Amino acid sequence: MAIEVSNLDKEPVIIPHGSFFYLWCCDCCLRHIVFVDKDNDGNAVIGLVRDDKATEDARKIDKVVVYKRKTKDKHGKKKSNSNT
Repeated sequence: MAIEVSNLDKEPVIIPHGSFFYLWCCDCCLRHIVFVDKDNDGNAVIGLVRDDKATEDARKIDKVVVYKRKTKDKHGKKKSNSNT
C-alpha cells in the first residue's frame, strides 16, 4: 500500500533537493539538521545531523532537563551520565 504525501498533512512541505531544514523535538528540544538531495536514479536521499549547540541553547532557555540512566563501568560500579 503506497502512502500519498497529500494524505499525511493538509499542508505538506516541499523540500528542493540540495537543501535542508531543521527538525525539532517538541518535548526535549533536540534539533536535527535534515539534508535532502537525490541520487543519480532520482531517489530521495535524506541525512540527519544532530545540532548539539542549538539543542543545548534551546534546553537552557526552556529549562529542559533530560535524565539519563545510570550505567555501570567495566568494574561493575555505577556511574552517572551527565545531563544534557
